[in-house]
Amino acid sequence: MEPPFLLDPYITRGGITLLFGDTSVGKSPVTWEMARAIAVGESFYGLPTTKGRVLYLEVDTPEVVFAPRLKLIPIVPDDVWFLIVPGGLSVGSVVTPEEMTALRDARDIAQPDVVFLNTLRKLHDEDDRESRVPKRVYSFFQKMFPGAALVVVHHSRKVPLDPRLQEVDKEKFSGSKHWINDAQVGLLLATWNSRRENLRLYHVKSQASELLKPLPLKLHKDGTTLTSPRYDELLFIYESIAGGSSPKVEVDRAAMAKFGISASTAKRRRLEVEHNLFPGSRKFLSPNESEEEE
Repeated sequence: MEPPFLLDPYITRGGITLLFGDTSVGKSPVTWEMARAIAVGESFYGLPTTKGRVLYLEVDTPEVVFAPRLKLIPIVPDDVWFLIVPGGLSVGSVVTPEEMTALRDARDIAQPDVVFLNTLRKLHDEDDRESRVPKRVYSFFQKMFPGAALVVVHHSRKVPLDPRLQEVDKEKFSGSKHWINDAQVGLLLATWNSRRENLRLYHVKSQASELLKPLPLKLHKDGTTLTSPRYDELLFIYESIAGGSSPKVEVDRAAMAKFGISASTAKRRRLEVEHNLFPGSRKFLSPNESEEEE
């Protein structure tokens, strides 16, 4: 029996994930790393993946802008298939014969387990506030790519979000609420202002698992390189424990010195590793743990 997740618990096999956030917040780098992680079977900042075939449909960014950014990330052609459709599609009204041929050819070549659709506003030309439109758009791509998971990238509506608020607006996106109601998983990417991170990926809806705590991320100044402070800390401690016989207190001190974290955070990360919450499990983002911002 195949695992239910391609990226546990953000992308369900055969399901729909709606990932939304403000313009230029970093949605493309996040989805590029998701695509790469699935294609090569590596974790997504500690969250387990199942290796699969990936197609990335880019309809929002011209190739002259898209291609140079893509060269900055560690994706090779054999890992992820990219299809760039200049000007977008018109799902729900008229998709040209040339566009249909390009989609079918990409499907037949990639035979994808997951398709990333970036972004929703360029996939159709209908009123996204109408409740019937999400079903029509989703159904088109489910029929075009039968059995594949869909990761649909969407833009937030123009309202302010205070990233320090614990209650996150689960419908902070443009258009009908059916865009998220008809999806199995909802993810919100939002800015966060702290010393160690500038983004958080909120798990705002799931029909397949409990909701996890936000995943802290850092988008670097080049606008493409993405890291995760929490993952870096956990990986360093895991490798320190696995690679030698240093006393626990020395492992904690080394993590404190390397990452500038407190003694309590270093100890907490070590305990997560010792209790087998990391690696290979999403339990290190369990909703039960409370962690103060440093």
